[in-house]
Amino acid sequence: MVKDMTWLTTSFYDRWRIIIFTSSAPVSARTKFLVRFLFMLCFIACNYIVYISAMGAYKAHRHRFIWGDKIMS
Repeated sequence: MVKDMTWLTTSFYDRWRIIIFTSSAPVSARTKFLVRFLFMLCFIACNYIVYISAMGAYKAHRHRFIWGDKIMS
């Protein structure tokens, strides 16, 4: 019962961190799968956005769009 009360009084972010990154979270396997799946989707989406941004910045730098007269407005 003390363990249940400790789990219920932890903050929201600590619960999410424990569910995603440890196997000792006192939640159902279905909840663990759902939270980890959502985290994976968000992580992949953020990495994709960073990749697209880096490729765009590299292309702009290679074509000298940033420093030259060809600045896009």
